[in-house]
Amino acid sequence: MEYYVGYDIGTTNLKCLLLAENGTIEKVIKESTPKIQYKSHLFFDLKKIESFVDNTLESLSSFYNVKSVGFSSVGETIVPIKEHKVICNPPLWDEKEITSTKEEREIIESLAPSQAIGTLTKPLFSIHKILWMKREIIGVKDADLFLPLSSYFVYRKTGLPFWDYSQASRSGVFDIRTKKWIEPLLDYFSIVLPSLILPMGHEGGKCDNIYYGIGGHDHIVGFYGIEKSLQEENKSLYYSSMGTSEVLATLVNENKIENFVPSAKGYLQPSFFPKKYTATRSFRSFGSMLESIRTITSYNDDYAKMNEDISNLTSTEPACLFSSNGDFIQASNDTDWLNIYKIKRGCKREEIIESAYLYLSVLSEIMRCDLENQYNLNKDGIFVVGGGITKNKTFLSYLSSAITQPVLLLNTEEISALGAALVGQNVVSSHSIKIKHIEVEKNIKFERLIKETVKRYKELVWRKSI
Repeated sequence: MEYYVGYDIGTTNLKCLLLAENGTIEKVIKESTPKIQYKSHLFFDLKKIESFVDNTLESLSSFYNVKSVGFSSVGETIVPIKEHKVICNPPLWDEKEITSTKEEREIIESLAPSQAIGTLTKPLFSIHKILWMKREIIGVKDADLFLPLSSYFVYRKTGLPFWDYSQASRSGVFDIRTKKWIEPLLDYFSIVLPSLILPMGHEGGKCDNIYYGIGGHDHIVGFYGIEKSLQEENKSLYYSSMGTSEVLATLVNENKIENFVPSAKGYLQPSFFPKKYTATRSFRSFGSMLESIRTITSYNDDYAKMNEDISNLTSTEPACLFSSNGDFIQASNDTDWLNIYKIKRGCKREEIIESAYLYLSVLSEIMRCDLENQYNLNKDGIFVVGGGITKNKTFLSYLSSAITQPVLLLNTEEISALGAALVGQNVVSSHSIKIKHIEVEKNIKFERLIKETVKRYKELVWRKSI
């Protein structure tokens, strides 16, 4: 039997998934992502990550007939290279202070307008990290190549330098319509990027009789895996990657992007399918916000007790309302504060948790509706959830009740690693692999709460329409 290995290089964890050609997920290996502090900033420890990849692949290959490998990774993080050697460890994608100067940003915005790059320019984009590294780290200004993590791990095995569409779309220097770099910007800052930019699933070379597939940005690689494994051609498919942040993705036809207007809501990028684009909406504080609420209510790690307490509630309205950074409901996105509004006197801690579940569920449906309306999508759709939140069945029941489409779970929470495995599999086999999935049951209680929740969010006038 043939096997395919997928790696997901995440902010918190490294994941390695072994997929059999019959659709069985044989193994998932996970380790904490090693990091190094430099001055006040965090960087990925590249050598230790390389060791994880090499050791797991060697071990799996000695017991299984591994035919291919694919990679997914965080976006925006960049590896600088000189004469095929890494110059320094890459900074984490969310290091806010690793960015360009005010003068540099003005030049970037003038040469790479939002309409061209498919989103509002953001200081976290790769171009800003490259300029910071060129300025602050010895040797980077002489780099002859910059690669995202997902491309770097293929490059070190096969020698092929490339970017895929999904990572290029997080660079800030990629034109989503021409599917080429914005050369005047690269020339201005003397930055060298490889000319090869490809969609996911293409071959990235071969090493030691193993083929390497072209992967990319973790959320989009996960979406690739969903599309490949479910094969729902006549329905709108939404994939929500729920981790530290929530990214909701769907596919739109090329002829539906003519009136696209960049905004803070999400981004648009070329898809892994011809003549299609991937449109997203995102909520930056999803998992971190839920963890904050759990800490405030002193549930610590007792999720079972927390959800048991919620199940015994009989309230008819939410105990409080929330807004958090990047939720597109609050008036401003420039704060990391978590705001809690209209708290009922004497409310219990489990009521606060339930209110958070309601808030996040309603927010997910708002983002889905926004995508559906903007791109005139088929109303007959499917909503697939991935990420660590899939372990929380209580939350998923609230989510399922809020979403007006069936909510599905695949038989693994490691959707990005699964997508990476399917990226490699696509190189060596035309055989389609279907992954088992289940439909999430609705929470009957939510029907009592949903109308009141929407009403109260409207009362706060955070959004013109919900």
